Formats: sequence, C-alpha cells, structure tokens
Amino acid sequence: LDVQPEHGLVASLSRSARGVKSVVVRDRQGMARTILTLNGDLAQVAAAAPIAITHQDPKGQARTSWLYLPTAAAATHDIPIVVSPYPGSAYPSPPAESAPGEIALTANTQILTSAGYAVLVPSLPIAPDADPGEGLADAMLAAVDAARARYRQLSATRLALWGQSYGGWGSLLAATQTDRFKAVIATSPITDLFTFHGLLSPQGLIAPDRYMALPAFYGWSETGQGRMLAPPWKDEDRYRRNSPARLTDKIQAAVMLVTSDSDFTTGQSAPLFSALFRQDKDAVLINYPGEAHVVVSPDNVRDLYERALGFLSDNLAQDAP
Repeated sequence: LDVQPEHGLVASLSRSARGVKSVVVRDRQGMARTILTLNGDLAQVAAAAPIAITHQDPKGQARTSWLYLPTAAAATHDIPIVVSPYPGSAYPSPPAESAPGEIALTANTQILTSAGYAVLVPSLPIAPDADPGEGLADAMLAAVDAARARYRQLSATRLALWGQSYGGWGSLLAATQTDRFKAVIATSPITDLFTFHGLLSPQGLIAPDRYMALPAFYGWSETGQGRMLAPPWKDEDRYRRNSPARLTDKIQAAVMLVTSDSDFTTGQSAPLFSALFRQDKDAVLINYPGEAHVVVSPDNVRDLYERALGFLSDNLAQDAP
C-alpha cells in the first residue's frame, strides 16, 4: 500500500475481544477499509477475560491482581489455579501478555485457561532497597485467597506456580516459604544469586570482545532487579536467603525446570535439580539445545506445553499423592 502524507491516509491496528487483529486504513473523509487480518481463526476461540481482584498485600497495601477463569468454569468445582508471578511488577490494568492473540510463549494465560486452569497474575511490587524475597509467598497467597473468597469454585489446595526468568526465581523462592503450592514450573530461572553475580554468558565466553557483560550482571545483582545492594562477599546472608538453590531442603512441591544451552541463565537450573534429586524429591529438568532465554522454536514450544500440561495434570489431580 502506497501510504504517503499527501494522500492523507492513516493506518491503525485494532484488536477484537478474541484477539483477531486488523490493519485499518482511513482517508481524509474518514472512509475506512481493512487491508489485513491477522489470526482470524481466533474469532472461533472462546477467550478468558480478565477479572480484577482487589486485595491487600501482607503489609496492608491495596493491590490489584488479575484472574482468568476457564471458559467452562460455571459448572465446575475445585478449579486448579496456576499463579503466574513476576516479582516487582504491578498491574493497574490487565497484563498485556495475557490478552488473547498475544505471543506469550511461556505461561500462556489463554492456553492454560483452555486446558481447564484458572490463571492468577498477581501484583508484586518490590521497593528498590527491599529484601526481594521477604514475604513473597504470602504476597502471592493473599491474591489467591482474595480470588477464592470471590469465586468459591476455585480450589484451596490445587495450586501451582509457573514463572519465566525472574518469575522463575520468584516461583522457586515462594516454594521454599510455603507448602501450599503443589507444583512449580520455572523456565529459564535465576536460582543462585551468588553465581549469577559474576555470570559469564555462553556468548561472552565465545566472543568476549562483543558480548562480555560482567558489569551488567554486577549491576543487575546489586542495584537492579536482584536488589542485593552489595556484592556477595559483603552480605552473604542476603544472597543465601534469596537463592532458591541454597534452600532446596525447604521445597516440598514437584518442580519442573526448563533450560537451554544458549541462555545467559545456562547453569542455573542443573544444581537446583541435582539438589532436589539428591533429596529424593520430585523434579524434572528439560534442556532445549539451541534455544536462548525464551523457547521459540515451534516444535520446542509444542513439546514444552505438552510436557508442562502433563506435569500440571499429574501434580494437581484431585487424587495426586
């Protein structure tokens, strides 16, 4: 399409409630025509709508989290819940990645609701100088309990966590603080803040002149998302109490870890898996060669969801041991 300023044409992208996207062009007279439709098949797919859950966090602060119910939930009881956390995030409006038609390759809200799970995306803001792991499970469970108070068909016991990257860190750390979660899926997680502080990524080892990023990981750990406020030799205890890999004796949930060989978190999952295995706890470690921080190859994405949905089904079944 020849769109030039002198023609007075304006192109916009619209999205339907079910995720169908359309590119619409309007002229100076306001006449509109659709020139491209994306994911038209979604018009036939029932999507889960966001439901605002207002609640207080453990410190008494008002929060808004977002609940997505399975489309056939009206006649269902004891619906299992998958909590999808990303510590440090707050959602005054529904999270964009949970909308139908959005590309969310891990913890996809709409796929999980279509499989019969309720999905809860909790608001978990953290102050820059706060201990990031303090009260993390309680903050998640405050949102869970508020959702259950409003929708009694939600299960009190069939609870799982699925987090990506820092969300994987939060999911694993929350599992060290409570036994209410029966299953945890952590994709590309940070598990040990000691070793992550001085990380050398696979790319940095192969081509240090292009990809050496030690200062960036120091910054992430000390003053960025990691919030450790100091290097590990200055505050070992803070690093330890916020490192799930150092707290595996407290994990009671079944754990599924997903990693790959081209990710900067490569090496973070195997030690935690090994520790759980050594303690005879239920754990699965899946490695996707060639992937980076997010699994994107279509065959691998299909495989990941087949395994993840099977893992959730096994561990959240009403008669699961």
